[in-house]
Amino acid sequence: MRVLHVPYGYFPDAVGGTEQYVAGLAQEQQKLGLSPFVAAPAAAESQYQHEGLQVFRYVLAGSLSLDDLYGAGDPMAAAAFGRLLDRERPGIAHLHAYTSGVSLRVAREIRSRNIPIVFTYHSPSVSCARGTLMRWGRTPCSGVLDAEPCPPCTVASYGLPQPLAMAATPVARIASRVLSTGRREVATAVRLPELVDLRNRRALEFLGMADRLTVHAEWTRALLIRNGLNADRIRLIRHGLPEKEMEVAGSPVSLRHDQPLRVAFFGRLDPAKGAHLLIEALERDDTLQVEVVIFGIEQERAYEPYARAVRRRSASNRRIEIRPPIPHHAIIRTMRDFDVVAVPSQVLETGPLVVLEAFAAGVPVLGSKLGGIAELVTDGVNGLLIEPDAGAWAAALKQLWQQRDLVKQLRQGIKRPRAMRHVAEEMSDVYRMVTA
Repeated sequence: MRVLHVPYGYFPDAVGGTEQYVAGLAQEQQKLGLSPFVAAPAAAESQYQHEGLQVFRYVLAGSLSLDDLYGAGDPMAAAAFGRLLDRERPGIAHLHAYTSGVSLRVAREIRSRNIPIVFTYHSPSVSCARGTLMRWGRTPCSGVLDAEPCPPCTVASYGLPQPLAMAATPVARIASRVLSTGRREVATAVRLPELVDLRNRRALEFLGMADRLTVHAEWTRALLIRNGLNADRIRLIRHGLPEKEMEVAGSPVSLRHDQPLRVAFFGRLDPAKGAHLLIEALERDDTLQVEVVIFGIEQERAYEPYARAVRRRSASNRRIEIRPPIPHHAIIRTMRDFDVVAVPSQVLETGPLVVLEAFAAGVPVLGSKLGGIAELVTDGVNGLLIEPDAGAWAAALKQLWQQRDLVKQLRQGIKRPRAMRHVAEEMSDVYRMVTA
């Protein structure tokens, strides 16, 4: 069976957890006798091999109308994708993203050729215009697209206080019907509530076109059911790690009671991943003997101001060090040099992969009490779950610094993560169902 995987982007570009998942899954699927290949949107069309996997890049439009951007997606990308389908003729299309380049129009191209669709929900940005599933940026959202205050919450994400966002939304709805403007930024501001409504409708239509949906976390499954999707079409398939990565993990370094607590952060330098919480936690207590190393990835231009702020604040604190990101294959080995791995996410994560990597290294996780983190980390057993605010993180760091035996206890509670081959086997069952 030829299986077409469609993520946000792909190697050798800068990638995230979704692309790493696709690469690991595809490699295991090859061992099972499947023929996986990848198609991903890009600025230019190309075709190449990456680690034994055929990769096709289909072209994106240079610019989109607001209705295409928030609605059915990029028509040029969908047309290019359709031509790729006609050439390569996959037996199944496995979508891993929902963007203007992997859109409702792309799903329609697949459906028009009677190719089964499987969709894996990797990120809250699939169903949340704000991208976090945190209502007003503070509390977890139910994710029900026709019930939650999505338009004003999205308006507030641009810096408007919540009361003003609530008041401005109905005014903007009226203004969008009577005003026209040639300036895109003004049009976006005026039409934003209407555009968020459009995005929600199209996202639900997109999800409804999948023959099966797979999720990494139970909270995601519950969210999809709340939005009216059939529970029988949704399969929980938790993440796994390539066995070759776990085999080289080794054992973590010995605990050093007479030295500072060593904490590592691995991830993007954007507000959603929460590196600033670690900085703020240390700023609250100058006596904390904690050393934080941030392996920060700068991936999106929109977050450059945040990354600069993290670097500036870190430079003035001798207990914080910023290091370049390391190759993915070296992450687990690097984690062994630390006492704990911090995952201070400010969003509802579906995985995240970094938690499993920490467990593969035998290192406990200090994680936000949100989403998938709270499903993987058992508080007091293999890590600590912390409310996503600086005060709670400062208290947790102090607890671990003062109670090194607790770190040892948490290490003993870690179980080896499951292998990606199990993910591939379960996914093969899903493929058999949709192609039967």
